[in-house]
Amino acid sequence: MRYALVAGLLLLAPGAAMAQSSDAPAATTINAHYTLDTPIKDLVADPAAKAVLDKDLPGLSTDDNLAKFEDKSLRQFQPMTGGQLTDDLLKKTGADLAAIGSDGTAPADAPTASDAPPPTPTASDTTGR
Repeated sequence: MRYALVAGLLLLAPGAAMAQSSDAPAATTINAHYTLDTPIKDLVADPAAKAVLDKDLPGLSTDDNLAKFEDKSLRQFQPMTGGQLTDDLLKKTGADLAAIGSDGTAPADAPTASDAPPPTPTASDTTGR
């Protein structure tokens, strides 16, 4: 009977139970343990993992057919690529995904905004003023 009372109190005051376990990770914690078996949609949803995909497999995250294979892992997707996703490329991508830091940051060699080419000058920029 005492257990039913305690359970009832916890149901009525869920905040009290949550407050005691402040060591639990936040719901927005980025999963930094990605593998070749992680669904592609989960990789694309995380900015650090997406940066790895964009570097190693350019165009995959923006492919028009993404919805058709997003539930598959890269390992499951490989046979569907007609040889484009080679074992070496899969191995490199797997290593880069594993290198994502525990703070959710991409590996050091992942592209950043500073890697973008400089903007092309417009006609007004080249008038010589």
